[in-house]
Amino acid sequence: MLSPSQAARYGPELTALNAKYGPAGLRVIGVTFGTNKEVRDEIVARRPGYEVAIPDSEAQQNLVGDDLIPKFLFVTADGRVLKEIRTIYGLQRGIEGSVF
Repeated sequence: MLSPSQAARYGPELTALNAKYGPAGLRVIGVTFGTNKEVRDEIVARRPGYEVAIPDSEAQQNLVGDDLIPKFLFVTADGRVLKEIRTIYGLQRGIEGSVF
């Protein structure tokens, strides 16, 4: 899940991943949070090169969890979470040499 400021920070990388691996079947979806107006304004202003989903408050809580730490989820086509990268203050917890 990405806040508008994180979407600005990570958006170019997500766009590049989508451009590079999208033709092979990867779907990059930025799950954002904030008010619908804030998120929609960000989408219009930044024009991300990947899909954007706006979850309701219950889904936001399920995705972020009690610790409120944003996550990057890698989900298979059948909905299984393959890998989760948790971030804190923009820094990764531990070293992520590669995604898989």
